[in-house]
Amino acid sequence: PIDPAVFYLFRVPFVMAQPQQSVIRLMTRLAMEHGAVNLSQGFPNEPPPIDPVMSAVSALLGGTEQGAADLLERKLGECGSAELGSMTVEELLKSVQRPALDTLNQYSIPFGRPDTRAAIAEYYKRFYGIDVDPNTQVTVHLGATEAMASTFRALLSPEDRILIFEPFHEIYPNQAALFYLKCDYCTLQEDVERGVWEVDWEGFDAAMASGVKAVVLNTPHNPTGKVFLEWELQRIFAAIKKADAWLITDDIYEHILFQHTHLCPLALDPEMASRTVLVNSISKAISATGWRVGWTISPVAMTDTIRAVHDQMALMAPNAQQFATIRFLGLSDSHFKEDLPNKYRDRRDFIVPELQKLGFGVSVPEGAYYAFCRYQQVPKLSALGPVEACKFLVEEVGVAVVPGDNFYGKSDDGQKYLRLAFCRSMDDLQEAIRRLAKLAE
Repeated sequence: PIDPAVFYLFRVPFVMAQPQQSVIRLMTRLAMEHGAVNLSQGFPNEPPPIDPVMSAVSALLGGTEQGAADLLERKLGECGSAELGSMTVEELLKSVQRPALDTLNQYSIPFGRPDTRAAIAEYYKRFYGIDVDPNTQVTVHLGATEAMASTFRALLSPEDRILIFEPFHEIYPNQAALFYLKCDYCTLQEDVERGVWEVDWEGFDAAMASGVKAVVLNTPHNPTGKVFLEWELQRIFAAIKKADAWLITDDIYEHILFQHTHLCPLALDPEMASRTVLVNSISKAISATGWRVGWTISPVAMTDTIRAVHDQMALMAPNAQQFATIRFLGLSDSHFKEDLPNKYRDRRDFIVPELQKLGFGVSVPEGAYYAFCRYQQVPKLSALGPVEACKFLVEEVGVAVVPGDNFYGKSDDGQKYLRLAFCRSMDDLQEAIRRLAKLAE
């Protein structure tokens, strides 16, 4: 049968919002152009843990699973040259005898290598105690961005309504526009005195009553750093069940927690399993945003549709990076529970007080790695709108940030805010504060 969505292609584009290019990535380009410290885009500038990197390298050179394993265990004297002491790293790698067969540089199964999907399922059992079937529930995607897009297309139809908590990451409304979906917004409100972000429950209930078909939930939250608490999640789940809607999560900051706990919906409320798609990726947890390996955990009934959309949109995630993801998923508990959050906690605890000294208002983030700052008390920025403030900072001060209005679709609250990412190296953060100190001169 003909998909009804085909007919919308001829009548919807002229009445629905259209996708826009990323403002966040625009600020990165401006940072490069002006030699600014880039605190705009949320990607680190430090290397991933060495073990997954070694798996990726061994996959590229070894060609097969066995070839990759043999490569890592091979002695240097077996690499085909007696002149190891004078060799460059490039010469050494080129001297490795490569196998005649190669699978790891070729196509994988479109919806993910079986061993990668099995590792993802084991990861959810390990951290959340839930059973996930790697064959019928796990799909490996070209990063969380594609995973989210494939989920939107698979679950929803043109003109369906989705609820987004604002401030939001810009991909949610842009991808909604891509598939002719309508957005309703629930505004998170900052309690400045208490230093917390709270849900506007009256606005939430009103949005859910409008016929919402899906709710997008990101916790820890970009850009505020809010971690949704159990009672808040249960209130959201109850509304979703009443509306017979979907829950689509964005869990990429799940281990970057400074307080509270990340609660997986499938573990917290098993009744949500039939109406929830979990979206996740390796990008943030191992500083490998360029690897583009993500996944979805979906109800069995929806997996084939998600896979079909993914197949047509992206085909597959890179095979070698999928292979290396297995090593990532097997990293020690200390990486996820101590090393990762402690690294970003140290950076948060450095940059937030420094920003406050300069006049920025910041509620201390509970998770993720962003500071969402009220900037209008900074004298040199007080008369500027958020876009003009960002332009001034990148051109005159040498620090790139993102205007707050980029994160709002309904409220005017974005006029008060700028977003700074503190995932960059401590050297970068210190240099950024040194440059921002010009604002106090």
